[in-house]
Amino acid sequence: MGIYFLMISFGASFGFAVMGRISLLIGRFVDLLKFSGEQYHHASIWVLLLMVILLGYSAYKEKENPEV
Repeated sequence: MGIYFLMISFGASFGFAVMGRISLLIGRFVDLLKFSGEQYHHASIWVLLLMVILLGYSAYKEKENPEV
């Protein structure tokens, strides 16, 4: 009986933590949609483009000089 109680309580606390993080993620996506408008000069799109370029450059440089 004690094992089931512990399983339920730990599962509930983990679920609560996951739901809180998903709620924060949804809030961040709402902010990104808000900042992708013309009044902010499409900031989300520029940041996304910059991140893709930087990640591509980093992957290219790592292929060129692999660390052994």
